[in-house]
Amino acid sequence: MKIIISTVFLVLISNVIFAEQGTYETVFSGSSSMETIDMPGGKATSGSLYGVDTVTKTSGAPFLMGESTTGDCVLYLEKIEAGTNLSGRCAMTHPASGDRLYFTNSRKVGDTNTGSGGGGTSTIVGGTGRYAGMAGSCQYVVQYLPGKKFAAIQKCSWNR
Repeated sequence: MKIIISTVFLVLISNVIFAEQGTYETVFSGSSSMETIDMPGGKATSGSLYGVDTVTKTSGAPFLMGESTTGDCVLYLEKIEAGTNLSGRCAMTHPASGDRLYFTNSRKVGDTNTGSGGGGTSTIVGGTGRYAGMAGSCQYVVQYLPGKKFAAIQKCSWNR
């Protein structure tokens, strides 16, 4: 019995010791395409963001310093008297391998108008290839710029 308990304990400890984890930071910038409708008590906006996400700081692989992925996001935002509620989904694609990293996004401040934006949370919900089995979270700040452009910085931690 002691051998079984010891074996189980060693397996559990080795999974914790050898688990992959790290941190990285990126700048994501590009263009947006949004549609807004006025509603009683506020506005509803939906649309997409697309651009390039570049690693600016990293603890190591699989996120390499200076490496870029292309990003495609869809979002829905309600700005009503009670406040802002943004939800979105993003897929970041490595151009050489096609490996993808998937996120959900949420934000409770700002909107998508020029000069607006704000801070929110992205959750890493999985990936393919080098990103397979990945989970984690990011804090981000986005700014919406003239000409339907945007820029965002994010700081992330990940594990698998």
